[in-house]
Amino acid sequence: IAAGNAKMVAAAIKSKMIEAQMGFRDLDRFAEELEDNAKEIAKTENMLEKQREEKRTLDDAAKAIDDQMGTLQKEEGVRNELESAIQLLANDIKNKTVRLEGMIAQIQSEKTEIEDKRKEIAEYEQIKRPTDKGIEQIKEEIADARENNNRLIGLKTKAESLESQIQRLSESCDTHARIEDLEDRIRRLDDGIKDAEAEVGRLGERQKESQSIKSRLELDNENMKKNLDELMKIDAQCPVCENILEEEYANDLAQRRRERIAENDGRLEEIIETLQEIADADKRLVLDIKRLKDEILDVQRQIPIIQDIKTKREQLEKRRHEIEGLKELNTIIKDENFVTDEKFSDRESYLRALQTKLKNYQNVQADITRVRDEMLKKEERVKEYTSAKNDLFFEIREAQAEYDKKTAECTVFEGIAQKIKDAQQEKKHIGERNLKLERKSGSTVTYLDGLNDTKNRLTRDRDIALQYEKKYTKLGNYHAWMTDFFIVIMGIIEKQVMISIQQNFNEIYQQWFSRMIDDPTKSSRIDEDFTPLVEQDGVELPTDYFSGGEKTSVALAYRLTLNTLMRQETESLKSNLLILDEPTDGFSRAQLSKIGQIFREIDSQQIILVSHERELESFVDNTFRVTKEVGMSYVSKVG
Repeated sequence: IAAGNAKMVAAAIKSKMIEAQMGFRDLDRFAEELEDNAKEIAKTENMLEKQREEKRTLDDAAKAIDDQMGTLQKEEGVRNELESAIQLLANDIKNKTVRLEGMIAQIQSEKTEIEDKRKEIAEYEQIKRPTDKGIEQIKEEIADARENNNRLIGLKTKAESLESQIQRLSESCDTHARIEDLEDRIRRLDDGIKDAEAEVGRLGERQKESQSIKSRLELDNENMKKNLDELMKIDAQCPVCENILEEEYANDLAQRRRERIAENDGRLEEIIETLQEIADADKRLVLDIKRLKDEILDVQRQIPIIQDIKTKREQLEKRRHEIEGLKELNTIIKDENFVTDEKFSDRESYLRALQTKLKNYQNVQADITRVRDEMLKKEERVKEYTSAKNDLFFEIREAQAEYDKKTAECTVFEGIAQKIKDAQQEKKHIGERNLKLERKSGSTVTYLDGLNDTKNRLTRDRDIALQYEKKYTKLGNYHAWMTDFFIVIMGIIEKQVMISIQQNFNEIYQQWFSRMIDDPTKSSRIDEDFTPLVEQDGVELPTDYFSGGEKTSVALAYRLTLNTLMRQETESLKSNLLILDEPTDGFSRAQLSKIGQIFREIDSQQIILVSHERELESFVDNTFRVTKEVGMSYVSKVG
C-alpha cells in the first residue's frame, strides 16, 4: 500500500515537473533575446539623436527661406494687382467682343426668321375652311351620333342575348306546341289520375274484404286442427257434452273435420291468388299515377317556357325594328368642303375627323395672327440690336488702349514668379524632408518604446522561468528520492516479509497435510503464489486425479494453516472463532476418527461445524439439527 501510494505521489510530482519544465523551456531564448534587445535599444537611441540634430538643421534653413519669400511676395503683390487689372480688361474686351459678334449674328438670325415668318404666313393663307358649321354644332352632332351608336350597340347586344335565350329555351320544349293544347292535355291527364286513384280505392276495399275472409279461414283451420288432435286421442270427449265418444263416431267427426280443413285450404289458395292479383294491379296503378303526374309536371314546365319564348320573340322583333331605325340615323352625310381619303365606319367618326380639321383651320388662323405679331417684334429688335452694336464697338476701342498701358507697366516685374516658385519649391522640399524626418523620428520613438516594452516583458518572462526552473529542481529531488529510494525499499521489505510468511505458511501447511493424508509417497507444498501443489514420488499431480477425500483433506489443511498463521500474525485473532462448512466431505471412517484430535489441538475457543456426518457428533460438545418444513427452517438442539 505504501509503495502504491508512493507511486501515485511520484506520478503527481512528475506531472508537476512537466508543468514546471514547460515554464522554463524558453529560458535560454529569453536570455538571448534580452541581449539582442539591449543592443537594439542602444542602436535605436543613437539613431534618434541623429534624427533630432538633422531636424534642427532643416528648421534653420526653412526660416531663411521664409525671410526671402517675404520680400518676393511684396513685389509679387504689386505685379498681381497689375495682372488682375490687365486680366479684367482682357475679360472685358473679350466679353464685349463676344457680345458684339453675338449681336451681329442675332441681327442676321432675326432677319432670317422675319423672312421665314413671311413665308409661313403665305402658306397658312392657302388653307381653306373645311365646313360652314361651327365647333359647337359639330359637338352636338357628335353627341347625337355617339348616343345613337351606343343605343345601337346596346340594342344589338340585347338582340343577341334574346336570340341566345330563345335558342336555349327551345332546346328544352316543343316550340310549335300551342298553350291551349297543352292545357287540354293536362286536364285529360288529371282525369286519368283521378280514375286510377278511384280504382286503387276499390282495390283496397277488395283487399280488406279478402284479407278478412283469409283470417277467418285460417282461424277456422286452426280450431279444426286442434279439435282433430283431441278426437284422435283415446277416450276422446265430445266437445259439447264432454261424454266419451265412440270410436266410430269419433272417426266420423275427424273425417268431417279433415274435409272442412281441405275445403278451407282450397278457398285460402283462391283468396291468396286474389290478394296477389290485387297487389299487382295496385302496383301497376301506382306506377301509372306516378307516370301521369310526371307527364303533367313536364307539360306544366313547358307552358311558362313557351310563354317566355313568345315574349322574347316579340321583344327581339321590336329590337330589330329599333336597330334598323338607328342605322338610318347613323348614315354618314358628307360635307362638300371636307375632302379626305380616310374611310369612316360610322357618322360619329366622320364628324370627329371634321371637327379635328376645323380646329386645325382655326388654329392656323390664330397662328397667322401670332406669326405677324412675332414678325413685327423681331423687326423692332433688329433696330435695337443695330444701335447697341455701334455703342459696343466704341467701348471695345477704349478698353484696348487701357490694356496696352497696364501691360507695359507689368514688364518691370518679369521673373518674380519664378523666384517665388523656386523659393516655394525649396521650402516644400525642406518641408517634405522635415515631414519624413518627423515620421521617421516618430517611428523610431515608437520602435524604441516597443523595444522597452519587449525588454520589460522578456525580463518578466525570464524571472518567471527562473522560478519554474527552481521549482523543477526541487520537484526533481522529491521524485528521485521517491522512485529511486522509497519505492525500491518498500518492494524489498514487502518481498522479504512475503517470503518469510510463505515459508512459515508452507511449514504449517505441510504439517497439516501429513496429518490429513497418511500416504508417504505423496507430499504437498505452497508455491510463491500461495497455491498448494501436490507431488507423488517427486512428480506434480493435477488435482483432477485426486479422490473426493483427498481434495477435502488438501482444502482442510489449507484452511487450518490459514487459521494458525492468522492467529500467530494478528493480535486480534489470538482467541478466535473457527467455522467450517462440510470439512469432512468424502472422508473415510479412519480419517473421521482423526478429526476430533485435530480440532482439540487447534485450541480455538469455539468451533462451529456444518456437516451431514453423524460420526462427528461423538466428539462435539453441542449438536443442533436444522430441518425445513413448508418452506420454513427450524433449529433444534439434540440431547
